[in-house]
Amino acid sequence: MDCSSLPEFLEGDLPPGAQAQFEQHLVECAACQAASEAALQMRALGEELAQRPDRPHAVAPPVAPRRARRWPVGAAAVALAAVVALVVFWRRDPAFDPDRQLAGELAAHRTRMERLPYAPLDRHRDLEVMRAGPSQGGPVPTEIWMRPGAGSSSGDRISIATLGELERHHEGVALIAALIARGDLTEAASRLQHAGPGNDLDVERALVAERNGQASAALTLLDQVLARAPRHAQALWNRAVALADLDLPLAAAEAFDACAALGEPGWSDEAAQMRDALRSGENARLSELKEAVKTCKQMYDGTPPALDFVRRHAALCRPSIYVAVREARTRDDLLRLLPVARILDEVAGNTAATDLVNRIAAQDFQRRAPGIELYRRLRARPAPPLAEQARIVEQLRASGLRDLLLGALLNVKLPRAGFIDELVGLARADHDPYLEEIAIEYDATAKEASGHAIEAEASLRQAVQQCAARDVELRCTYLQAALVELYLARHRPTDATEVARAALGRSQRAGNYWDERALFGYLGQAAQLQRDYALMRAYIREPALRVDDCWQTLVDQEALAGAELSELRLARARAELDRAPRCDRPLSLTRAQIEAELARSAATPARIAELRGELDRVRQSELAPGARARVDAIEGRALAATDPAAARAALDRAIAAADALPVDDVEATKARDLAYRTLLGLGAADRTADQQLHLFAAAGRAALRDGCALGAMIDGERLLLIARDAAGKLVQVSDPHAFKTPDFDARTLVPASVVNALAGCPRVDVLALAPLYGQPQLLPAELAWSYRGPAGAPTAAGAPRPSVLVIEDARPPATLGLPALHSPSHEPREAGVGVVSLAGAEATPRRVRDALARTDFAEIHAHGFVDLGISDVSLIALSPDADGSFALTARVIAGLKLPRAPFVALAACDAAYTAPYLHQPWSLPYAFLLAGARGVLAPATRIPDQEAGGFFRAVGDQILRGIDPAVVLRDQRLA
Repeated sequence: MDCSSLPEFLEGDLPPGAQAQFEQHLVECAACQAASEAALQMRALGEELAQRPDRPHAVAPPVAPRRARRWPVGAAAVALAAVVALVVFWRRDPAFDPDRQLAGELAAHRTRMERLPYAPLDRHRDLEVMRAGPSQGGPVPTEIWMRPGAGSSSGDRISIATLGELERHHEGVALIAALIARGDLTEAASRLQHAGPGNDLDVERALVAERNGQASAALTLLDQVLARAPRHAQALWNRAVALADLDLPLAAAEAFDACAALGEPGWSDEAAQMRDALRSGENARLSELKEAVKTCKQMYDGTPPALDFVRRHAALCRPSIYVAVREARTRDDLLRLLPVARILDEVAGNTAATDLVNRIAAQDFQRRAPGIELYRRLRARPAPPLAEQARIVEQLRASGLRDLLLGALLNVKLPRAGFIDELVGLARADHDPYLEEIAIEYDATAKEASGHAIEAEASLRQAVQQCAARDVELRCTYLQAALVELYLARHRPTDATEVARAALGRSQRAGNYWDERALFGYLGQAAQLQRDYALMRAYIREPALRVDDCWQTLVDQEALAGAELSELRLARARAELDRAPRCDRPLSLTRAQIEAELARSAATPARIAELRGELDRVRQSELAPGARARVDAIEGRALAATDPAAARAALDRAIAAADALPVDDVEATKARDLAYRTLLGLGAADRTADQQLHLFAAAGRAALRDGCALGAMIDGERLLLIARDAAGKLVQVSDPHAFKTPDFDARTLVPASVVNALAGCPRVDVLALAPLYGQPQLLPAELAWSYRGPAGAPTAAGAPRPSVLVIEDARPPATLGLPALHSPSHEPREAGVGVVSLAGAEATPRRVRDALARTDFAEIHAHGFVDLGISDVSLIALSPDADGSFALTARVIAGLKLPRAPFVALAACDAAYTAPYLHQPWSLPYAFLLAGARGVLAPATRIPDQEAGGFFRAVGDQILRGIDPAVVLRDQRLA
């Protein structure tokens, strides 16, 4: 049964048996579901049309009698069938002129910022501005800016007759544009699903995404259009709209400037107005900040600013009072700061600044005088040499003037590792909330550098939760930024994005314009980790337009080079990297790895020697153990093309160092992955295939079992496959130029020669590196195969009374809109099997975590879905705990200890969804394996609720009887 039977099904013309069969097909077919819903919408539109006096009149051709139509509730239909059905009965106007027709149906003003790629709908009309309130966190004035989605909810009143004529004349782009103009986004999206490629169609896809709040997806589509057609007017315009919607005003202004340069009547003038308004708004914010900071710093010279100014700019003036107190040469100079301190305390709700002024005023200023001059010398520009800075610190330490010593330690450029504990102790000594937040930030940074990232995260998260709950800004944005940096270092882009956006909003409200640069950069890094390169480029362009800063330019250019490399555009990666300044800083690991990657394809011995020299200098700096292992891996990568023996030595060192570190050390994980990829690439030429299979197993932390196996790796543009068949014969496929882009189709990746070699295997162990690990359909469903990973030990044979845990009937928050699920079968299990059930309100994340540690086999029947705002991979929705948390995420699971090595069956939609990381597989199943599970069964797609219980019960019973899970799954799937 296929989609061709859909019209008969909708008309009720299928025989009873076929009707039931198609209903089953409908449950599983997303295309038919979307289409049926569209047909229902078109029926409603037809009823609307019938009530209009200008409706088209029906021509009654002779038709065979039909049974009454049955419109299946909750079922589906293709919009094409519905629209055609209406058009057939309309009077057709052979002189249909879309320009004339639409001109009479469009309003005098437009209510949407975006443009449509269809000339009759794209004529310039003035924008009708809707003043619905301020833009959320955005700096763009609402007088000239209206966010997409604001304004008229129904769009232009384009008639159904016009839609019908556009359909009849096969105007696909025009029809979809008209649907978007009407506000029929669901119908437009359905049409676009079935439409082919094309620049205008991609612009329409981007429009639908933008209006649905998916600015990132819109950017990706528009960038693709502009790569093919750089002067595509609607793509340029809508990209500017998307950038403004992302609160990237200067990047949006730059994009509107490109629109203005096209010279289109009406549109170019409006684009220029938008450009100027966006830039003037940002210039005003920058000018206000500079003036405020300058006014606050007048305290240094004994001229306190007006108190009403201090009240308005307390967040900016607070750092200045600490410097002013330290630099005050007399008691009178110091006491002039007391009114400022009182205002700051009034705003903050404490007495810290007033206490500081009074405490220092009680000191002997003759004794303070030498220390004050030392502190002033340390803050002078240019800064004194490092040796002199060290002497000043020692002298202040000997003076006993704690406030001046703290100020010095915060200002010196010396390595902080030697005095971090002292700095933290000084900052906490006086219980000043502002200084305590400094202490938390530095203490957490030190913990992370020493390999205690979990403790650092816990400390920062607690501090951020506390400070974010206050309206007063002390240093909360800096704490948030430190937490973002930690998340990025640990490759957690979703967490980083969430905190960075919150910090950005806080910074904008506090007027800390300068801090926004770094936060935009962090958002760009997070987007890069998620391989969202269009969003990454947008985020890193914004800070580049804000200030001419060497360090910011360096970070931005390295990120751009990394993105080009990830998309296998090597020449462009080299060009971007060569544009990156050095800023008198040591080589970053990001730049070093890009250089190493480029060295594999085009590098001179001189360039490699230069890179090795810089890596040696990096080794002499303060490096965490994982980062030191990564330096070795990068060196081995760079040497692979020219000196394989030296490369292997460096790669072996990297692996040994990484394996000695915890599995959650991200730098060590990156080092290990890079080293194994490079070794596998080297071995393709001079290692036996059997040795390569062992290397694949070691890379995946898996044991290589006897029997059939497949090793699989994509490494940039390279493909390596090694298969061992049932007779032990090895087949190798090594193609160094297999890919021109990073995209691949797992279904066609393994060639027929390899599939045929494995056809006679009773089961196949797949040893794959990211991003292949976890991909569904890598091998055909007719084979019994599974991925091998860091699984726990199998339960000992003859274990007494295996315990089965069944999670069912979870009740996630109603706001998620998730329907209730059917409970699994409750037929008795085989003798000797004990079953524990967590159901309803008891099926909370905390209870499930506790129960998993005490079971041998777990069935989790729950909703699974992908929400990148919560988790980088799919999550399981359970009943809320007391604190409201309902999601069982991969991060939580990976931190569990499962001593009984349970087998886990995830009866949840999309449970096998794998994050698009390149250095490590990351998914719910992989997290369970890291926690100690011996195996995981998880669907990679949505699964029908009514079938899930029986399917997973049948699979589970056979696995409990000791049958190989891969064989069980193959047999059940085919059955």
